[in-house]
Amino acid sequence: MKKIYIALAAAAMSVTCMAGIIRPEASYLQDFASLGDSGDPLPDGWVTYGKGYRPLEQWHEFFNKDGQGPYFRLMKINGTWGAFSNSSFVEDIAADEWLVTPPIHVNTDEDVLLLTANAYGSYGLNEYRVFISDKGNTKADFTSAPVIVTSLYGSKEYPTEKMSAVALKGYEGKDIHLAFVNRSKDAGLLGISDIKVAPKYYMDIVDETIPVVPAGEKSDIQLITKTYTSSKIKGLKAELTTSTGLKQSIEYNNTIFTSGSQVTVNFPDIEIPDEGVDYTVTITPNITDAQPTIVTGTISVPSTSYPPVAVVEEFTGTWCQFCPRGAAFMDYYKVKYNGGEKGQVIGIALHSDDPMMMTDNSYIYTAINTSGSSGFPGAFFNRMYKGDPSDEHIVTTLLAETCYSMIRINKVQFDPSKDDRITVDFSIENAYSKNNMDQRVAFVTVENNVKGDDDYYQMNSYSGVSRQAIEASYGVDLWPYFKFYAESKNPVLGPDMVYNHVARGIYPDYAGLLIEGSYEVGTPYSSEITFDKPQDVAVWDNIAIIALLINNKTGKIIYANEVDASEFNKDLSDIQAVTTSGSDNLLIEVSDGKISVNASSAVSVDLFGIDGSLKGRYSTSDPTLEIPSSGLNGMIIVRATSENSSAVKKVVIKD
Repeated sequence: MKKIYIALAAAAMSVTCMAGIIRPEASYLQDFASLGDSGDPLPDGWVTYGKGYRPLEQWHEFFNKDGQGPYFRLMKINGTWGAFSNSSFVEDIAADEWLVTPPIHVNTDEDVLLLTANAYGSYGLNEYRVFISDKGNTKADFTSAPVIVTSLYGSKEYPTEKMSAVALKGYEGKDIHLAFVNRSKDAGLLGISDIKVAPKYYMDIVDETIPVVPAGEKSDIQLITKTYTSSKIKGLKAELTTSTGLKQSIEYNNTIFTSGSQVTVNFPDIEIPDEGVDYTVTITPNITDAQPTIVTGTISVPSTSYPPVAVVEEFTGTWCQFCPRGAAFMDYYKVKYNGGEKGQVIGIALHSDDPMMMTDNSYIYTAINTSGSSGFPGAFFNRMYKGDPSDEHIVTTLLAETCYSMIRINKVQFDPSKDDRITVDFSIENAYSKNNMDQRVAFVTVENNVKGDDDYYQMNSYSGVSRQAIEASYGVDLWPYFKFYAESKNPVLGPDMVYNHVARGIYPDYAGLLIEGSYEVGTPYSSEITFDKPQDVAVWDNIAIIALLINNKTGKIIYANEVDASEFNKDLSDIQAVTTSGSDNLLIEVSDGKISVNASSAVSVDLFGIDGSLKGRYSTSDPTLEIPSSGLNGMIIVRATSENSSAVKKVVIKD
């Protein structure tokens, strides 16, 4: 069994993959993660200044309670590393906290400075300035006007960020110091997470090319670029080359400003051959002697597909009078879409400002912010579409998509009477080969059948609504799910309520763990994760573990698998549904010492070990093929192909 390797997400709100992008080398780069541990003062070379204001008690852990430095600390907040200062003081006065960098060398007048600021800890407006000095690193050395004067709205749940670009004209060949000055009042923490100096320009890129396309179809190669320059320029050039010998070139005449301008680079209607397509896009801004930015990628051809799964993250609260609509639809989805041809829907109820809200509330607020949702009840479907929980058309749209990747929970090891930690053995399988997995995994613990108590109640705007009105609004199939609310009072007393799929924890965070390494078509890649059991669970027998497989570039949930407590501590790896693509109904079975494959036309079969090794290859002109299982032992992957279909199934052969 081939193991996969995982690395912690760099930032909960930043999931854009940098693999496959080659940029002009930055002459200076500081990301803060390498400077020390969270809570440490900055190392020698960095200088901080402040006025000695006394911080509020909540910040005493990081900033001395007497207000005497250091005035900036290294911190890791929800995955974001940075140097942060405080702006909430006993004296009720605005901050004047300075962070001065070590010397930064400027190579040419065409260099561009990019600085990313971050705000956290309060829903407040953070004001800051950035100065440049080529004289020294004392406050008196910063005599020129600030090069950045701006603001950034903060959040209590995660660090918000803002990138600013500054042309360094006039500093060629000099060593400069930057001064980042926090001028906020009662706005929590403010700092910087990234400083870089780029030659002539810097380009952020998101490759939105669809990575898996069936052979014979056409697809676009599309990149979203945002370019920062040292001076205003006119356009850029993009050149495409592919492994099939295709060459194309496009000129874009968009005006690009120093503050950053977006251009969508698109090469349409690329035909996909049986072997797939490797592509290289070379992008060159219209700047004299500028080095290009190069993007490489692959469009793979799938060997099979997997039964579709949709995940609905529901935003809800007991105080929300319309949220029973969400609860009704989530229960309806679970019953109607429970697997098979219709696909499966997995629900996660994220409660806000009520007794079921997670102790670490960053999950719901990150989901709300990412989705752009503005009201309750709300829903985020596969982290791709925002809407209302009643938007069944979004569910059916997602379940109509073809899935080329899957995640499966093989075993959950957990006994709440003995264990403080949960261990999940899981595997990922892809229907195509690729050098970079570019996927993330996260694990959500939910609790079902949560009983209300006397401390809270559910607001209910559906009290007294007739069956005819419910069916007219939502359809006849929904009445059984609204019936309880229609026949209950407003509010519903806590002891009368039962809540399902209540989120109790997410590991490691919203973005998930990055999967590193390559993968081969049809080969399961397995690993094991252990994490602390969540807080606030009422009845451990009612919990379930949900594994989320996430696209690293887009943040979209690709696939999900759910196992409830009744299946904990069992080996589930030999319980595999057949994954079929095509119109032929292939059937794979193991019994009486043989592997049987049935189709409606000639069939061929490949057998693989769990490590991907070929164990046998068979074919027949008949629609039925029987293979003796003697000599095989353990888990075997059976791949069957007929004229119109293909299917894959994992089976266990025992001597």
